[in-house]
Amino acid sequence: MRAACLVQRRGRLGWFLDDVRGPRNSDIEPERLDTIQRAFANAGIPLILLIEPITRVIEYEKLTPSRRGELAQMVQDEEVALLARLGT
Repeated sequence: MRAACLVQRRGRLGWFLDDVRGPRNSDIEPERLDTIQRAFANAGIPLILLIEPITRVIEYEKLTPSRRGELAQMVQDEEVALLARLGT
């Protein structure tokens, strides 16, 4: 089976495997996907999911203090809404 692999560079962090798709943009079978991901990892190109938390911290640090406050309030509001839905 053929596959198209999207590899992206994330600044100084390096290259990462972002997506793997089959013919006509189809999903890849889990066993085949695992083989492809391991091959990239062995070549020094890990999954992009591994650096998402780091990327978010870097982006957060670039925000102004007022925007950080807005985001904190949004998270708090979402937590309150979730707790209300759960009935706690």
